[in-house]
Amino acid sequence: EVVADRLIFRARTDATGFELWTSDGTESGTQIIGDMSPGPTSTDIQSHVVAADKYFFYGRTLPTDVGYELYAYDGNSTYVVKDIIADTINAPAISYLTAACGGVFFQASDGVHGSELWFSNGTANGTFMAADLVPGAPSSSPSELAPYSGGLFFAAEDQVHGREPWGCSCALVGIEEALGG
Repeated sequence: EVVADRLIFRARTDATGFELWTSDGTESGTQIIGDMSPGPTSTDIQSHVVAADKYFFYGRTLPTDVGYELYAYDGNSTYVVKDIIADTINAPAISYLTAACGGVFFQASDGVHGSELWFSNGTANGTFMAADLVPGAPSSSPSELAPYSGGLFFAAEDQVHGREPWGCSCALVGIEEALGG
């Protein structure tokens, strides 16, 4: 993936384990972005996507496990976008990172609501639950996220109609069932 005209990739050294690296294509311009899990322990980096001129990924740092969190690299630094769930060890994984609407949509749980559809533009204030289709602790479990020019289609369960396709506009005016009904 490329951010700010630099290639982003995972590489391993004996000193750092697997971490994120960046390169401008030259040996002198190739460097580790940061040893997020200090020492030879690797950072558990999962799914990634480029959106809003940022490299988004979810992962966790070891040995000081803060659970799976949404991270971003903006060409200068890597940071936790927002601590979505404070429970450090049992934090559920973020999944289905999908670029759309000038940011990234994903499935996550904040520990109060179940697994629901979230959106982030790469800032803490711009990271929020886009839809709580099943209010409270139960989950709608959005999956199969597919961007289109005006927003995002996804599959989710609302506990009334079963698992059906839904749509979310870039304006985030609300969630509507894609097939009506």
